[in-house]
Amino acid sequence: MAFILFSAFGPDFSASTFVSKHGLKTDSTWSKGKPLRSGNLHKDAGFSLNFDEVQTTNEVVPLIETFLKESQGWLADLREQPVVRLLHLGVTVGEESSFVPCLEFCVSFLKLLVDERIELHVSAYPTNDTDE
Repeated sequence: MAFILFSAFGPDFSASTFVSKHGLKTDSTWSKGKPLRSGNLHKDAGFSLNFDEVQTTNEVVPLIETFLKESQGWLADLREQPVVRLLHLGVTVGEESSFVPCLEFCVSFLKLLVDERIELHVSAYPTNDTDE
């Protein structure tokens, strides 16, 4: 199973204005100076978009490529904003269907991320954290 999250954030970013202007359906939008759950304050403003979960890692790259293609208009505007653009991929490990999952990124996919100035972070999450 894989999880995909796109986020954009920066200290001088008007996230709510950007989201409203482009009619984005975000999963989260935050403002600089607003409280976090921890009690600290946000140091920046931003938004995040969660993708639907996918069952296999083979679905990850095509899904992201489709997202980038369908989002070209607002991504072009986002490139002009003072923000970090981040794509976070999380994969589960330890299940029979994904005991040792592999994500393969071809050069053209990586170039697409570079052209959009999108950072890529990949994490693995155990499906079971108990000792057996």
